[in-house]
Amino acid sequence: MAKDYYKVLGVEKHATPEEIKSAFRRLAHQYHTDKSTGDATKFKEINEAYQVLSDKDKRAQYDQYGQTFEQAQSQGGFGGFEGFRDWSNYAQAGGFNAQDIGDIFGNLGDMFGMGGGRRGRAAAAARGRDLETTVTVDFTTMVMGGTVELNIQRDVACDQCKGTGAKGGTALKTCGDCGGNGQRATTRQTMFGVFQSVGVCPTCRGTGKIIETKCDHCRGRGTESKKEDLRVEVPPGIDDGMTLRLKGKGEAVQNGTTGDLFIHVRVRPHHIIKRIPETADLVTSLTVNVAEAALGTTKTIDAIEEKLDVEVPAGIGSGQRLRVKGKGIQTNRGRGDLYVQVTVETPKRLSRNAKRLLEELQKEL
Repeated sequence: MAKDYYKVLGVEKHATPEEIKSAFRRLAHQYHTDKSTGDATKFKEINEAYQVLSDKDKRAQYDQYGQTFEQAQSQGGFGGFEGFRDWSNYAQAGGFNAQDIGDIFGNLGDMFGMGGGRRGRAAAAARGRDLETTVTVDFTTMVMGGTVELNIQRDVACDQCKGTGAKGGTALKTCGDCGGNGQRATTRQTMFGVFQSVGVCPTCRGTGKIIETKCDHCRGRGTESKKEDLRVEVPPGIDDGMTLRLKGKGEAVQNGTTGDLFIHVRVRPHHIIKRIPETADLVTSLTVNVAEAALGTTKTIDAIEEKLDVEVPAGIGSGQRLRVKGKGIQTNRGRGDLYVQVTVETPKRLSRNAKRLLEELQKEL
């Protein structure tokens, strides 16, 4: 059955070249056989679809002939349509650049002889796993900023071998499989022909060196698992759901870069005060009765750090806001404000005397 290349890439028929390229890169990341989610059949299918839809002429022919496209292609139809191009020529012709290849295939970008030095890419490939956790902070910490304490279990560099994996004082020797350059070339048959790719040497894992005598403590891993107490600075004004990143506080890896720790922050709601979205201001509520609204009064309210006396002017209407300067969220430019939203409460039941007084008031008004 003929394939619907648009459905293969998950784009609409009127998709722009940029949308097609973006869809291809996303799917290639997902289904490449070097990934844990790899699928060779699916990967071949999305490559096939991309080569057609990314070429203006081929796409026009495909759109014109629809479901008969593949049959005509195999028979040499469409005015000399030559089938899929070699990937190396296609990359050099501007179908996508070397950065695209590096993003999609990782170290396999070396098959086209593009990119930087081999040792640099091999070292970059060794990176520890990122960690994530969630913390809940008080509303006051959101307003003023503060610190939270965490206790995490993570892999850190071994104390005994300082992360090398070698027994103290033991030298590392040059890897015999890659000659010390950290990478090995392999040749393989693909749907586009025979290619030679350069990847990280599995023996030395890209370092170019191997351990002669393993560390007794970590058994050559270069890392050990430890519990660690951390004090994390929470900036004022952080929103519920935001994430803080602590660089280098993820998992360590032998001869590589330590991953990061991502902290998802939840803000515990205040019982009455709320944040005005996308501002440094807060809002709270205050209820007054009809007489207080008409005559004015002084009320005590809860602010973040203290109780405040607020002057309610005579004649205030329900829903109006009073502004208390400098009692909002702390920022680099000072503090936001606290707004007091007033609700005038109408009595549901009146005594005979209260009803008489209101009737007299009504006549005066």
